[in-house]
Amino acid sequence: VAAYVAASALLPARPEAWLALAALHRERLRDHAACYAFASAGVAQGPPSPHALFVESDSHRFGLLDEQCTCAYYVGRHREGLAACALLQERLRAALDGGGLDPGQHT
Repeated sequence: VAAYVAASALLPARPEAWLALAALHRERLRDHAACYAFASAGVAQGPPSPHALFVESDSHRFGLLDEQCTCAYYVGRHREGLAACALLQERLRAALDGGGLDPGQHT
């Protein structure tokens, strides 16, 4: 956990550490409040710069929103979760329509 916190502090605009922190807190620690906080912080950073190297763009496009909408339910942030789910659905639909995602691929 400490390494991911350090990574998110060092390069806050990169989504990978935020996603790892959110997923770790949801999956292993069952801490939905922390998961929601980390996912929301990552979403708030906005998309990474198109000039950044080796960025896992799907972490921001899909992963953070998935964690945010999942954990929002458990912490009683239902409106925020619904908004995150709607945006995630919109992005998935756009990726499928634009050929940016294989229909058989699981994100």
